[in-house]
Amino acid sequence: MGQSTKNEIGFTAFYDRVNHSYIKFKGLTKEHLLYKNAFSFQAVYGCHISNTVSLLSGAGYSRRGFRNENTDYSADYIQFSEYVGIEIIDNKMLMVSPYTGIYLGLPVHTGITIKNNDLPDEAGRGKADLGLEGGIRMGIKLDDRYDIHIIPRFQFGLSEVYRKYDFESRRNLAFSMGVGITRKF
Repeated sequence: MGQSTKNEIGFTAFYDRVNHSYIKFKGLTKEHLLYKNAFSFQAVYGCHISNTVSLLSGAGYSRRGFRNENTDYSADYIQFSEYVGIEIIDNKMLMVSPYTGIYLGLPVHTGITIKNNDLPDEAGRGKADLGLEGGIRMGIKLDDRYDIHIIPRFQFGLSEVYRKYDFESRRNLAFSMGVGITRKF
């Protein structure tokens, strides 16, 4: 397949369960953080460099953050991604390709909602989100050019994107399920 089609473009919409990793010094109480639901989308361009290896670049929108019992912290990002994928199944009907890579999220808006009152979030404003991503692209081929795919993925932020006090730091986490379409050419 890598010899007959060298490039692909695609679009995927994701349902995300987002939260923050939470790091505090020993002896301090840990605030109870809850997962929140979010949506993201991504356009992807891929180049097959061999029959099994492909390089993918993506650009899209994502919402990240966390919440506790009374407060919702949110950040909207324009997200850029670079991945390497390995096709382990590629036949006339199915495609399965695990991938791994990095992403960079540039913030466009941050905010805090406290019991339905929106406030600007100065603590999280302007902090880029750099992280690792891994997932599996599983596709059903519609014909030689188009496939519909499902992507379960995990994103782990390496950048400290939120610091409330000097003794705690938080990084973005996201578990996602995506559905999309790809065209090979």
